Amino acid sequence: MDLRNSRYRTHKSIFIFTGVFIGSCILCISSVFAQVSNGTKGSAVTNSTTEPDSAVDTATVAVETEEYRNLSLHRQTALNTGSICGVLFLGYVNGGAGNIASDSAYLEEVLDLSGCAEECTFLKTIPDANIVEIEGGNELYCIYPCDEKASLTVHEYMIDESNNYSGEAGEVLYHSDSGEPILLRCNVSECVADCQVTIEDSQGEVLTWVPMISLYDGTISVPWEAPFVYDATYDVVEGYGIDTEAEYEGEYEGEENILTIMKVVNCNEWVSLREYPDVNSNRLIKIPLGALVHNCVRYSDEFVFGEYNGLYGYVLSDYLEYFSDEIYSGEGDSRYSDNGYFYNSILYYEELMASGNEILNYSNDRYHVVAVRSYDNGETLCVGCYNSENEPLWGYITGVNEVTELTATDAFVTVTGERPGVIIGNSLQGLHMIDMETGEVLWLRSYEELHLTGSVCLASDEDGTMYAAGYYGAEIVAIAEDGTILWWADPDNNDVYWPYEIIVEDNVIVVNYFSGTEIGHFVVAYRKDGSPDWMDILPY
Repeated sequence: MDLRNSRYRTHKSIFIFTGVFIGSCILCISSVFAQVSNGTKGSAVTNSTTEPDSAVDTATVAVETEEYRNLSLHRQTALNTGSICGVLFLGYVNGGAGNIASDSAYLEEVLDLSGCAEECTFLKTIPDANIVEIEGGNELYCIYPCDEKASLTVHEYMIDESNNYSGEAGEVLYHSDSGEPILLRCNVSECVADCQVTIEDSQGEVLTWVPMISLYDGTISVPWEAPFVYDATYDVVEGYGIDTEAEYEGEYEGEENILTIMKVVNCNEWVSLREYPDVNSNRLIKIPLGALVHNCVRYSDEFVFGEYNGLYGYVLSDYLEYFSDEIYSGEGDSRYSDNGYFYNSILYYEELMASGNEILNYSNDRYHVVAVRSYDNGETLCVGCYNSENEPLWGYITGVNEVTELTATDAFVTVTGERPGVIIGNSLQGLHMIDMETGEVLWLRSYEELHLTGSVCLASDEDGTMYAAGYYGAEIVAIAEDGTILWWADPDNNDVYWPYEIIVEDNVIVVNYFSGTEIGHFVVAYRKDGSPDWMDILPY
């Protein structure tokens, strides 16, 4: 559905004209009152307010009214797409330059060169107090909420070893409750974001977003799910996002340039993700053996560009191989391989229930999820989601060709955290997180990088954190709701192995193991940070 044409279609022109006229009157009145008030609606930490002139300049009021109309139209365009805000990429600035808010000539030059100023005339009226800057930032954005009553907050964004490279908000750099547009200068490095933007509109919808430029195609990286961000740069800058994709070289020359998933191989423990395609470049993170690198594209014969744990960079191609994670249509036999298979398929409820042994049956007021395992041709797991009438909404089939003493496939439901999900595991294809509502694969992790074997046990915490373990081993792994690996825990006792059940209690994660003594089996409790809390032996 084209949201631009479906929302506000009826009486759209009347709505815009009326809104602009009323808004213009309000702005004129506000401009008069602003001459006798020293307050400001929003402020950046590094800026100070200026004393307003004592007299009203009617020419200035007229210009502001025109810019208000321009901003209103751009807000409406973004709103028509279902977005919570619009964004413009205004280009790269000199990272070594000082505070651009205090250098009006340089800022005006940047805006003129951006290609946006002519269509977006409101840009040059954004006050200094609404210019937010990270020292040394190289990228300049304009962000404008669609809702004039929305709040907008900018935090520092830190992503390093201290937070296990999962990223977290830091100091508040700017806050406003009036929905005013801002200019944001940020991102000292093109690979690591350093600002987080939070917008909450008057309806309570909240966006938390880290602005950065995609190194894959040179456009703004915007959310793929609601609340959406509308990249208005496409509308005003000719050639934006065109012919900027990286090209294959060497043995991949001439192949279709697509994003893919690759697996770390041929190393002892880890390989480096580097900021630039150079072995002497800064290492962003160590990627462990067996881990999956997403959004990969061949940069050269020597390097692959890709993403791991939210960081984008370059990996030596000798340490990567293609990982088969295609979701097939279910037609033909191409899905069957030595690496198992995983594909989407509509599964009718009666047929699914008659196809094997039920291992999962979950219902809430909207969805009914069922998983059935069978061994007619290797090991096969079918997972289907249905409405209250058991009509199929989505389904997946996964499996392996050879059967062993351990189950290769498993399914679990996670109903905690921000959104309910279904975990589908395949020891060869990986652990998939499925959105229960849409059936979309949200993330994928290989068993190898999770340190898992077959016969997985899994439980989830109230914040969405998952704890999992494979039968051949003693470790448990903590996985964030977004797929980030948080930690591994080990009982540090060679007699403790074969985990078969995980229970999340208030302050600990309790793991039951089959191994034990003559009087019972081992039980180990871990704290929420992965450290052991206590160990006991319970009767068989």
